[in-house]
Amino acid sequence: MTRDVAIVGGDSLIGGALVRRLAKRGIAACATTRRRGRVAPSRPYLDLLDWDGASLDWLPVGCKVVVLAAGMTNQQACANDPAAARLINCELPVHLASVLSESGIRLVFLSTNAVFDGTRPLRRADETTTPIAAYGRLKAETEGLLLAFPGTLVLRLTKVLHRDLPLIVHWRDSLPAGGAVEAFGDLFMAPVALADVAAALQVLTVGSAAGIFHLSGPTDVSYYDFARRLARRLGAAETLVVEASIEQARINPAHAPRHTTLAMGEREAALGLTPPPLEVIIERLV
Repeated sequence: MTRDVAIVGGDSLIGGALVRRLAKRGIAACATTRRRGRVAPSRPYLDLLDWDGASLDWLPVGCKVVVLAAGMTNQQACANDPAAARLINCELPVHLASVLSESGIRLVFLSTNAVFDGTRPLRRADETTTPIAAYGRLKAETEGLLLAFPGTLVLRLTKVLHRDLPLIVHWRDSLPAGGAVEAFGDLFMAPVALADVAAALQVLTVGSAAGIFHLSGPTDVSYYDFARRLARRLGAAETLVVEASIEQARINPAHAPRHTTLAMGEREAALGLTPPPLEVIIERLV
């Protein structure tokens, strides 16, 4: 089996979207799975927690780039279990990058706007990171370690939305039927659509780009305002959206920054990566 791209974490949300995107465009790729029942020629088995740390026999012949789509992404879970979070989000990715680098294979690593403290919008890729939560601190540390390996690419993402996200499904089902929904007025996001993430990764994996890139929504919007926009698009009354507070929900303020946008500059523009408008993202959710 000859494949140009391997995706570690093909069962994940972003990994699965990238698999489908590449397949539709005829790009040779394989994606690992942790589910024995899903193993196939283009779906080799790999669980990094059980990996021997040296063998690359799960990689296809001719592989040039590995996209690491597996990880521990729940911020509260990372705070509750720092040992597991460090192993999964830092130690294993760094070791994988080291082994791949010895074989001349570059790594694409998914990161987050949480490497910044959220006190200012549109943070640049060349700014010093300022994380305040456990998840962001680990991501920032891992970025620095991975970028020491030649060819490593880091793609920082803001909030990724898709049609099957439980919150979106709830809003989409309830609002047209006249049901009230709650949404946080003091929790903000700069949403990007899952399809746009897959498209960006396609561009970044088939090229030779390296370093840090950003994919961000163009502006911060509260969940409350976003839900009202969605209600309007669905033809439902915006008054059905009830404003809630993160304080009442006991959400850690470190996990709720006021600003989440990342600046997208000349490097992203040169590759055709642009911030998708909110209206486009909402259209993809209905």
